[in-house]
Amino acid sequence: MELKTITAAELLAAVQSGKLFFSKLKRHPEQASVFRKYGGPEKTAELIRQGSSDVFFDNCALCMTNEYLIDRDAPETFLLLKDALAAYGEMRGGGEYLVVHDRWGEQLRYPFSVGQKQVFKLGILIDKIRRAAPDCRTSHRPEDLEYVRKHTVPLEE
Repeated sequence: MELKTITAAELLAAVQSGKLFFSKLKRHPEQASVFRKYGGPEKTAELIRQGSSDVFFDNCALCMTNEYLIDRDAPETFLLLKDALAAYGEMRGGGEYLVVHDRWGEQLRYPFSVGQKQVFKLGILIDKIRRAAPDCRTSHRPEDLEYVRKHTVPLEE
């Protein structure tokens, strides 16, 4: 997925063919939570294009800019850094992942190093998120997850 030139139609198609399990969203991808968070496919595509010139980290799956995170294989994971409530690393299935809880209560998982050695450290990405969202917690202790639960806001239908 080319972030610099993505259109609303391409974004909708990518979300529709992505990892969505709900048949309703397969038929109506414009109702995906990412579009409810950021104002529809056109506005979300514009946010992605605008931030794509400031790439901070890109491992061909996870792309982090100065403004957002996105899993190129799962565009419904688009998240503005300022909307993070908690961010931490997780090992799963031989790979390392960046896990982020957003302000709407969604837990997003981004592939950091899947079967490969990274020179870049996950802590650097977490620190960048923390600077963009100063109230973001950086672990998954019970008190941090309680903080996320208390600060979650409902997502508009």
